[in-house]
Amino acid sequence: MAQLNQSDEIDKNDTTQEQDGKGVVHLSKHQEEKQSSESSAFEQVMQQMNIADRKSFDKKYTQLWNEASDENELLTLMICEIDFFKAYVDNYGHQGASFMLLVIALALKTTCEEHDCYLGRYRGDEFGILIKGGDIETANEIAEKLRFAVEKSRTEHKFSSVSNIVTLSIGVSSFYPTSMQVVMKQASRALTNAKLAGRNQVSGHLDTTLESSSSISNSQQEAELANELLQQEALKKEEALRKEEELKKAEALRLEELKKEKEKQKQLRLEEEERLEEEKKKQAVGMYDMDPFF
Repeated sequence: MAQLNQSDEIDKNDTTQEQDGKGVVHLSKHQEEKQSSESSAFEQVMQQMNIADRKSFDKKYTQLWNEASDENELLTLMICEIDFFKAYVDNYGHQGASFMLLVIALALKTTCEEHDCYLGRYRGDEFGILIKGGDIETANEIAEKLRFAVEKSRTEHKFSSVSNIVTLSIGVSSFYPTSMQVVMKQASRALTNAKLAGRNQVSGHLDTTLESSSSISNSQQEAELANELLQQEALKKEEALRKEEELKKAEALRLEELKKEKEKQKQLRLEEEERLEEEKKKQAVGMYDMDPFF
């Protein structure tokens, strides 16, 4: 069976620029060592919580795939993504993001244990969940409980566009095993639908066909591709609107600061004028006292 891609690190976008000079290079190495140490500690805590890493998750996925295929049972894959994770990292830092992920992992783990689900770290800000057997209705109910469990943790996220706490978007794909690649694509598409619909919600996909992905007609593939492109375009527009809103806020803040600075300078000028006027008065009084004709 084809394996899933390796997981991305939380700090994949975190780089330290190096310039000429030993002092700057030394600082860069120190930060890299610190990040490596923090990442190692984070992974150790995840292991102690029995949260599978990507390698273990892939292995379990293959195992449950084969079992469901042999027993003709439904297999459900969920991909859970933390909403506006990058904004969280940018504002709370990597340590804050690591702690938040542990809190969210614990909330998911508790719910998964109640429903016999397999939980693993899927990517930096994503968790994967596997359920063998059952039906689509039960799978969606569990997904909704997982989403609510994260919401109930009340983890602060002041920089989210959907809430002031950490929320979760979940893509659900329930299927009878045919092609791993098709299933992963369906789960990812369901996740995209959840995000397009406003985030902090569950979106599901049910495929009950026993045909292989090669039996899909060219017209169906073209339609799926067109739909996927539309979804990607919608996400791009959403991101563009978010950036535009951020720029507007930044500009408003800049104008407000400029206004305050002008008022401050005006106040300083008035105070300076008052001081000079006071000095003139004192000088005039002094000349009056010194004039013998008065």
